[in-house]
Amino acid sequence: MNAGANLKELVSEKNLKLSVLEPDAANQGGLLALNQGGVANVKYQVFVQPCNNPRCGCCDVLFQCRADFAEGKVATPNGSREFWLDVRAQKAVVTVELKKEPESMRLAENLAAALTSSDWERLYQWHRVSKLEISTSSEIDVHDLPDATGGRMVPFIEVFPFGLALYFPMQDEIWAADEMYCVQPNCDCKETVLSFLRLQDAAGAKTTSASDPPAIRYNHGTRSAGEAFPGKGECPEPPALLAALKKTYPLLNQMLERRHLLMQNIYLRHHLERLSQVAPATVRRKVGRNEQCPCGSGKKFKHCCLGISQKQ
Repeated sequence: MNAGANLKELVSEKNLKLSVLEPDAANQGGLLALNQGGVANVKYQVFVQPCNNPRCGCCDVLFQCRADFAEGKVATPNGSREFWLDVRAQKAVVTVELKKEPESMRLAENLAAALTSSDWERLYQWHRVSKLEISTSSEIDVHDLPDATGGRMVPFIEVFPFGLALYFPMQDEIWAADEMYCVQPNCDCKETVLSFLRLQDAAGAKTTSASDPPAIRYNHGTRSAGEAFPGKGECPEPPALLAALKKTYPLLNQMLERRHLLMQNIYLRHHLERLSQVAPATVRRKVGRNEQCPCGSGKKFKHCCLGISQKQ
């Protein structure tokens, strides 16, 4: 795992380097050549894409393979193959459709067997960052969001399962930062809480995340740190971890601002939908400023959705 890997490089298909793919300037994937018995001379132009649901927690990657027959061969009408690989389980996803396509099934199984451990790791990291990119450009389902009542700050990873992409090195170890954001209506704060999780120790062994990791409050607007929360066990101080994170990501403040706005926008849509589902009679009687907000947040109307309802 390369903590300093460039995110744009990881998310770009043309830079998804796998040992089984030959570079191909004509397309953004590559050329795949596997021994398939009777079609051993076939090469496939490969296009790769992740599941396009930004809130889905699956680790499935779609491989679209178009036959590129060697000179002297004649392409058949059914020269295209399509299948999914689970990059976490490191195997083909056996769907009903795949069972009906034995050639596609064989290609999927052969590819899964041919991928090295480094290939699978590369695919996994590429998938995580790709899902994060999708979250900023796709229509996001705002139903069944994590609870934010009572002013609770919401972890980015609870909304986007693959949101934990801020890796950074610290004292020969690999760490990751998880962010929590305020998503309350009418709140314009710029504060986030950064929790630091040790992923790999100095010896190269993967570690399990502590239940009480070090954390720190950070304002991405003023670029200033606030209260620090030392974690359990032996670990660097939160300000030192923050400094290492900033060193790895010079544009950290812009990244946090972008993610904060994304979280605020989807929760704003969520609040508006909940307001629209309130019984019309409740809305028509003009909820008092000091009454409980009809959206169900438990807060007073004036501290919750009053401003939103006035804009509708």
